[in-house]
Formats: sequence, C-alpha cells, structure tokens
Amino acid sequence: MQWRQYTPFFAACPARQTLRPACLSCKIIVTYITQGLPSPGKICYNAEYYLISLSSEGKPTMQTIKHFFKTHPHAWWGAYLPIYLAMFFTIEHFITDNYWATQTPLDAAIPFCEWFIFPYVSWSPLLVVLGIYLILKDGEGFRRYMWFIMVTFTTAVVFCILVPNGQDLRPAVMEHHNLATWLVEYTYSIDTNTNVFPSVHVLGVMALAAVWHTPGLQKPAWRWGVTLYGLVIIAATVFVKQHAAIDVLSGIFTSCIAYIFVYLIVGRRRDRRLAARREA
Repeated sequence: MQWRQYTPFFAACPARQTLRPACLSCKIIVTYITQGLPSPGKICYNAEYYLISLSSEGKPTMQTIKHFFKTHPHAWWGAYLPIYLAMFFTIEHFITDNYWATQTPLDAAIPFCEWFIFPYVSWSPLLVVLGIYLILKDGEGFRRYMWFIMVTFTTAVVFCILVPNGQDLRPAVMEHHNLATWLVEYTYSIDTNTNVFPSVHVLGVMALAAVWHTPGLQKPAWRWGVTLYGLVIIAATVFVKQHAAIDVLSGIFTSCIAYIFVYLIVGRRRDRRLAARREA
C-alpha cells in the first residue's frame, strides 16, 4: 500500500474533478479519502487529498504501517501484550507442580456447569474489540486501558513467580458429551491449572471499566451491557472450574487498586494537564 499526499490537490470545485478508480499502468485499485473539502459549487484552495492504493494482493506495505503508528502513536502501548504472553507461557511451562492450592470449602458448593465456557472464552475477543475501538476512536482512553492491563497483568505474573499457585477443581471425567464439554476439555488442554491467583480473567474483565470513561460509549446500553456481561464472565471462571473463589476475589481487589491508581490518580492529573495544554 502506498500513500501520496497532494496539497492542494485542486483549486476548483471538487465536484468537477474526475478521479480515476484505478491506475492504468499497474491496475491498482485506489480509494480516495478527503479532508477539509468544501460543499459542491464552492472554491477550495487548501483541501488535502490522501490517496491510498491497494495492491492486487491487498497487503499493506511498511509505509502504511509506519503512517498508521505516526497518526496513532498510542497504539504502541499494545506492544505490551506479546511481552505479557511471553511471560505467562514461560511460567506456565515451569510452574506445573509443588504449588499452593487456592481452593477452599466454598468451591465445593459451586457446581460445575459446562455451558459457562462460552462466555469464558469470549473474554479475549471482547478485550481485543474494545482495544481496537479505543485505538481508532480514543487514543487517551487506550493509553489508560493499557496502563490498567499492564499494572494488573504484570502484578499477577510477578505474584505467581514469587508464590507458585494453582487449583485442583477440574472434573476428572465429563458427565456429558456435547459442544460445551468439548470446548472445556480443549481449554483444559491448552491452559494449565496453575498460575490462577489473582485471576487474570477477572483482571481483564475489570479492564472493561474503560467503557465508563470513553466518550463514544456513553449510552447506558453499552456501559451496562458490557458491565453485566463482564459479571457473567467472572462467574464463568468458577463454574467451569478454571479458578477458585479466592482467585476471583484477589482479582477484584487487585483491579480496584489499579483502577484508583490509573484512572483516579494518574488519569485526573493527565486530564488537568491536557486541559491546560488545550487552553494554552
């Protein structure tokens, strides 16, 4: 993909300009994005035209990627995710036994329900979708979203290294055989029963609190919908026996501390700083 900028692209009415839908020499289909164009019939002297050309394979070039990060510098905070995954899978590999078992008598009273696996596995896509939205629509919101994830996820990894932990709640045999139990067994096969305190699933759900600070998601349906669905995901962690009750409670406690630090302390200071910068 190639970007070319023309300023000004024309000095007459844009409605009278003829734009080619493709490059005749290389047969590359192009898309035109306009900025600051006047309404038809008016003269434009400072309009900017950005031409995006997609190759026949549809693969972006390095120029496109560089341009994206130049216009969305906050997206670099997303680079923490592969770092976290590397740390997590490393401790998953080394911490497999001789751990502190986090289950309590309370967990024996919580029944196993395979159908909760569906909200459980929807956790990752939900975080990704919200992250992409924030990258494109709310750069400052994405920074704070990632700061919350960085603080909580790193805390969980460090604690699991210092205090190896796990739970022994998984059923040995599935009483039913259906799509849900198959997905549970597959989840068990790729995710060990260790490194559960605090629950990273709960930490991720609490990160969804970002919707309450996102101007584009002010509708109560969005905010309460995400909140209620997050509670279902938290419940799913104990119903599919991926976590013990105290794993969930520790996740909530850790998230509350991180929320105060990221959104109330650091966030409010940045709000004042950004407001002062806009007024200057």
